[in-house]
Amino acid sequence: MTELIPISPDQLATAGGLDALLGGPPQVVREPFRASPGHDLGLAELSELLADEPAVLVEPYEQFLGAERGLPQTYETTYGRFMALATTTTELPLYISEHKTPRPLLDQFVLPAAMHGPFEPARSYAFVGAAGNVAPFHFDGDGRHVMLYQLLGTKRVYLLPAESGHQLDPVFNFSGVRFHDLDHEARARFVAEAGGWWAQIGPRDGLYMGPGVWHCVDYLDFSFSINFRFGRSFPHFLQSILPSNHRLGIIMARTVGGADVDEQLDWSRRLLASFYRPYETSLARYRDLIASLDDRLDTLGASHCVHRPYATLDVEARAVAGELELRATDVAGYDHLMRVGERRFSASIELEPALLEPLHAARAVMPEGRWDRWMSFLGLPVEPERLDPCSAAMLYELTTFGIKSREPRHHRSQVGAA
Repeated sequence: MTELIPISPDQLATAGGLDALLGGPPQVVREPFRASPGHDLGLAELSELLADEPAVLVEPYEQFLGAERGLPQTYETTYGRFMALATTTTELPLYISEHKTPRPLLDQFVLPAAMHGPFEPARSYAFVGAAGNVAPFHFDGDGRHVMLYQLLGTKRVYLLPAESGHQLDPVFNFSGVRFHDLDHEARARFVAEAGGWWAQIGPRDGLYMGPGVWHCVDYLDFSFSINFRFGRSFPHFLQSILPSNHRLGIIMARTVGGADVDEQLDWSRRLLASFYRPYETSLARYRDLIASLDDRLDTLGASHCVHRPYATLDVEARAVAGELELRATDVAGYDHLMRVGERRFSASIELEPALLEPLHAARAVMPEGRWDRWMSFLGLPVEPERLDPCSAAMLYELTTFGIKSREPRHHRSQVGAA
């Protein structure tokens, strides 16, 4: 089992500071902000500091799906009121997720020079919740390095390098399997088998993650953490234009650090020029994009990272077995389908009838109501005929794989096998 061993601030300084971590594997750092006022903040200090700061609570995806609503419900409150409730209630089904860190809290931290990137300042978001909350496996699409800093409570984090994400049966930048259904022992075996790591972080611990790193987070008790996101790689902007894809995550990870910036920009421009040229069908455009990304991975020496070696999975590959068993709890990033960049080229293309048959077939084999709930969750029309061509093309790729693969797949881990 590959548990990350924390290093001390002195060890980090001896190694060359935060710069020494950039582009490398994840690392837990003890007390990375010990020179900042924020280092000494406890529950009482945080409650007082943020008492009247506005916050937005969201419900977990599991709860939202069970309620069969179109969008997760949100509630406006203050950090002070929520913390008072969350610290005295177990398994509270509401949490603060990726909320911009309040300025009074952000001002308590002095950031190292490495976090002040050449293109834009570091960004910071807060995550606050009770025990039992889960962030399913995903990688962040903004192409930044991340330092997750734990203020209160304990989290367990499972991580995979970008190159191993294909073992999660990726659907865009989210996992297609319910990793959080497994117990800790099974999760630890899987990440070790897949070349990953796990770590348990507590108050005053920091966790560094590079661009494209897949991660899954468990809240073991009441937890308050903030992250600092900094230093994007050049290909990051492709993630805001193109359909999010685990191939882009690998490309971001492989082009961080000392890569040739001019070459990166040239390749990115050529890719976008090809992507926006006229195509007869949106499906042809999408398939050409995937082929171009695969070619890039081959150039970067990562062509082996795009396949799906189901035999190594520690869980059943249920996301596409028998029926289109896509679970919105694990693919919450599907809103990428509605990105403005995709609309720019799809509006002039008519929806091809050939795309509709497998979409109707997928709807037919799903349990009653699942298609409607799924499409509502994605913000897409329920009727396939009303889909924009780009969204239809991407859904086509998923549904045809699922429909054609009727035989159940039971892919067991080889770890511990006789």
